[in-house]
Amino acid sequence: MQQFHRLFEGLAGEEDPLAAESLLIEGLEEGIAPLISENWREQTDGNLPVGALKQARDLLLDRLEDNVSLEELCRVAGLSRSYLLRSFKRLYGQSPHGYQLDHRIKRGKSWLAHGRTILDTALDLGFSDQAHFQRAFKKRLAVTPGQYQAFFQ
Repeated sequence: MQQFHRLFEGLAGEEDPLAAESLLIEGLEEGIAPLISENWREQTDGNLPVGALKQARDLLLDRLEDNVSLEELCRVAGLSRSYLLRSFKRLYGQSPHGYQLDHRIKRGKSWLAHGRTILDTALDLGFSDQAHFQRAFKKRLAVTPGQYQAFFQ
């Protein structure tokens, strides 16, 4: 029951559709994982479709400022939702949404270091507003964008 509450709270607080859908699928998989035979998991997780996953990754990087849907990633990669999420995480160490968010923050760091405003950076990177950008930035770097930018002035 505690797992369900964590999933519900995560979904209720998520602004990004890709992140919400990823949370839902991963949460459901965690809930049913004990019911699935080890043999089936080994068959489906054996060899990663690296080429297909790179296509999904490239789409995320090419459209960093867009909220790319999981459906679009699956269409580009030719993989099912759950298999794409599971395989992407195994290959890149994080979900597609986390990967995209990390690269948004990385680009944001560069822009802020070169004097771009926090608001323009947030909006140009596809965040819904400055507060959304600040939360994501601080969560990953333990400083706010303003504090980060102050190091370069």
